[in-house]
Amino acid sequence: MSHPEHDVHHLELLEQLRSRCLAPLDSAVVSDPIPGITRNDVAHLARLARIDLTDAELDHLAPQLAVIVESVTKVSEVADADVPPTSHPLPLINVFRADEVTPSLTADQALSGAPAVEQQRFSVPRILGEEQ
Repeated sequence: MSHPEHDVHHLELLEQLRSRCLAPLDSAVVSDPIPGITRNDVAHLARLARIDLTDAELDHLAPQLAVIVESVTKVSEVADADVPPTSHPLPLINVFRADEVTPSLTADQALSGAPAVEQQRFSVPRILGEEQ
C-alpha cells in the first residue's frame, strides 16, 4: 500500500536527482546537498522499477547510490561553460569502408552446402510451438 507522504518524499528526491543529472553544464551548481538516500528510498525505487532486491542488496545499494549522486554533483561543480558536453573523450571517426556492390554468391551457391533447403531458404528444425 502506498503512503502519500512517502510518495511525495520520493518524488522530491527523484526530481532533485533528475534536475542535477540532466541540468546543463553551464547552469548554476546547487549547493545544498541531497538528503541521504535511505534503504527505504532504494526499496521504493526498486519496486517502481519492478526489481526484486534482497535485504542484503538494499543495504549494499543505498550507500552506493548515495556515492553515485555525490559523484555526479562533484562533476557538475567542476564542469565549466567552456567545456562542451560529450559522450566520448575523443572525437569519433567512422573507420568502416564505404559500401560498394561486389559480386557475391547466388542463392543456389549459398544453399549448396546446407543440410536442408526449403523454398530457397535454409531449413532448420522448429524450436517453438505453433502457439508462438
